[in-house]
Amino acid sequence: FGGYAACGFYAEVGGGDPWNPDNPEAGRHLIDYFHAFMKFIKEKGSPIDFFSWHSYAPADKTLAMDAWLHEQLVSYGYGDLETHLNEWDPYHWELGTAHHAAEIAATLIGLQKGHTDAAFIYDMRTTNAPFCPLFSPITHKPIHGYYPLVAFNALYRLGMQVVCESDTEGVYALAASNGKKHAMMFSNLSGKRQPLSFEGVDFTGARFYVIDNERLLSWTPRICVANGACALEPNDVYLVEWEG
Repeated sequence: FGGYAACGFYAEVGGGDPWNPDNPEAGRHLIDYFHAFMKFIKEKGSPIDFFSWHSYAPADKTLAMDAWLHEQLVSYGYGDLETHLNEWDPYHWELGTAHHAAEIAATLIGLQKGHTDAAFIYDMRTTNAPFCPLFSPITHKPIHGYYPLVAFNALYRLGMQVVCESDTEGVYALAASNGKKHAMMFSNLSGKRQPLSFEGVDFTGARFYVIDNERLLSWTPRICVANGACALEPNDVYLVEWEG
């Protein structure tokens, strides 16, 4: 038993509601309902196995809502409750663009480091634009939003997340390894070209793949060397794979 598919906590994170972008308090009634719901089930002892919620906000706002929800569940005594983000899609009206792909990638990376237990992008149909972020409603073939999931899967299949932190605001990074093979994924939502350097990584023999406006997780010449300067363009998503 679970629910209730809460339709966003935008008002608690300073906005992000795509239907009311100029009103940071939009959806305040949703917050009131959430607290009433939690108080009711706690008082009544109602069974609940998971709490589900939605977000169509940019990555940073979705991640802020993830943190806020966890904090609230802890305060109500449900800190161990599974949470399911069972609808999400940042900037859904920009499907088929590098920015849309970068927002999806950043959301995936951030949620992996957050509290949400399961996340379901909305959705995989091909005939419901703009709410079909992975496939073209015209050709029914994969578009930009599909490929961050492919890149994330490359890390997922390695089985073990490893420490990977970015100290650049708006740049999201994630890494994984199986002990022999390694991969890193990063997304640039900073709005500008970022010079990057890496510590503790030897990219000798690494393979680089990029998602931008023209390329869909396509091989690209290496963009950096270990402990050297790198160039990350706005809205770029990179997958790096190497061994050793």
